[in-house]
Amino acid sequence: MKTIRMLLAASLLVGTAMTAVAQDRVHVNVPFDFSVRGTNLPAGSYTIARVHEADPTLLAIRGTDGQQVLAFTTGMNSAAAAAGSLVFHRYGESYYLSEVKTAMGKYSFPRSRPERLSAANESNTEISIGSSK
Repeated sequence: MKTIRMLLAASLLVGTAMTAVAQDRVHVNVPFDFSVRGTNLPAGSYTIARVHEADPTLLAIRGTDGQQVLAFTTGMNSAAAAAGSLVFHRYGESYYLSEVKTAMGKYSFPRSRPERLSAANESNTEISIGSSK
């Protein structure tokens, strides 16, 4: 009986952890090329998700082709969003990923050097793209 209780408790914990990771997953179609912390990515479909439950600040960005995998450390704010979305800063024709909003919280990327240089010369427009399923 004790073993059954331990197995049940373990399965509940695993289920809760898997739910938290799933809620921190955003699928989005980005219609323009963009940059994340100095790395340029082409327009396309992406999935952004937490790498591991134990570290909520480490996100992975994966292209739907499975070839593009990047991991980034971000800042996390506990203010959750109703639906997943990405927020970009646009300077002229350059787009920079600024935030990832999920049901579990908001992840912020610090400005890269190229973004700071663009900000010095261009005005900023904020663009939000909602999650697609």
